[in-house]
Amino acid sequence: MKIALVAVVVLAAAAGALYLRPSVESCPDGVHYSYFSTPGVFDDAYAAITSTAVNPRPSGLLVNHHLLAAHLIATVLDRGASDDPLTVVLISPNHFAAGRGMAIASTYGWTTPYGLLPADCGAAGRLAERGVVRIEEGPFEKEHGVSGIVPFIKKSFPHARVLPIIVKDTLSPKERVELANALYEELGPDALMVGSFDFSHETTLSKAETQDVQSLAALRVFEYQTLHEFEDSDVIYVDSIPGLEVMLRYMQKVGATHFELVANTNSALITKRPTATDVTSYIVGYFTKVNN
Repeated sequence: MKIALVAVVVLAAAAGALYLRPSVESCPDGVHYSYFSTPGVFDDAYAAITSTAVNPRPSGLLVNHHLLAAHLIATVLDRGASDDPLTVVLISPNHFAAGRGMAIASTYGWTTPYGLLPADCGAAGRLAERGVVRIEEGPFEKEHGVSGIVPFIKKSFPHARVLPIIVKDTLSPKERVELANALYEELGPDALMVGSFDFSHETTLSKAETQDVQSLAALRVFEYQTLHEFEDSDVIYVDSIPGLEVMLRYMQKVGATHFELVANTNSALITKRPTATDVTSYIVGYFTKVNN
């Protein structure tokens, strides 16, 4: 009798686990496509770096999505590289304010030069049930903040599933907190968050450098009021304050409050055009738990 009871409990637990983490096969059949379908630009980016994986793995990776600086994306993703079957939450701006939702998630997998990157559609669905995201696939078709990053994720995390979320500038401070809390309650501390953000835009080299000093100071100490002041400015400090805030709040929830800067540079320095007036800047690095 006891053996039968144990068997029932084990089967019930297994069924519960399957419900909480549906198999990849239960996801929709649709797919999205990475920015490039051939591996050249990504292979070149990885070939340009020296592998320096961080152990234990960081909880969050902050990268650019401007592929002019693809080597920076490869550098940071390589710091967290893992063969584990983890969920990667990819937070990006909604560059074109597409779709109806303020925060939009996808349940489709991604075709990349390194194979299919499956979606964590179960987590996306449950977040949608909670009302913190909407499931809409159309906005992802042209969203380079996601499509340019998924090949790097597939290469550095070959067994991962992805949960991409794009956020509009109109996502309110209250909604940012709710999304970060829901992500933590859904995924706990074991997911990896990748923030896909470029920083200063359409400015000069000197102004970009000055603004980046302010941005870096704010994100190091999780100063949300300063980020909100950036939103009210006439200049662009980062292309998604709401997205960056969601990332920072999730990092606080998991205890990953140490930010390690890997690089701070910009398009003018990379292209050797110091007089350019259309400069885009990059602040990239990773977040680790303070007790590491």
